[in-house]
Amino acid sequence: MDVTITLSDDQIQWCWSHARAIVELYDGHGSKGSGMYSHNKVGSNVVGVKGELVTALYLEEEIKNLNGSRVIRYYEDIKRSANHPGDVGLEVSNKLCLPIEVKGLRYHQWEKFKRMIPPRQLKKYANKNAIVVWTVADTQGDNKSEVIIKGWNYAKEVQEQGIYRKTICDNIWLEDDDAMHPPSTLLAALQTS
Repeated sequence: MDVTITLSDDQIQWCWSHARAIVELYDGHGSKGSGMYSHNKVGSNVVGVKGELVTALYLEEEIKNLNGSRVIRYYEDIKRSANHPGDVGLEVSNKLCLPIEVKGLRYHQWEKFKRMIPPRQLKKYANKNAIVVWTVADTQGDNKSEVIIKGWNYAKEVQEQGIYRKTICDNIWLEDDDAMHPPSTLLAALQTS
């Protein structure tokens, strides 16, 4: 079952500011966009940042009664100068759990592009035993404040069970909907990692 979190106006504004800073950082270095996708612009980055923020908020709510636990928002460091393990981290009983990478799509893109990762990115995720959280968000319209966590997978599951699919770039696609784990099982998976 999906988890839907509604962001405040301040949180949405922070996402826009953060996304602009990401694009400015990369555009200032002669790129045509940010990240693995050279076409990503501010709106695309807002979708990703909303997914990262909501993943952190969801985990913070999940661990609020676990002493010695904290969520680490690596995504806030846009330069990634510290070579962070993922977008989001979780520490439970002073032990760092598997890194979390967040993949975000717009609502209208989910059915067509769900659970896809470019091969080079997937290899990096799998090598560090990352968990991939799948999110959906929009930048305008009636749903602009809502972000949905659709589910999650171990990157290795996508690598082992995924199939090649060409869209605007090469992707590995975890085709089977039943292969995606529900958000409600994320914390348990992280705690046993």
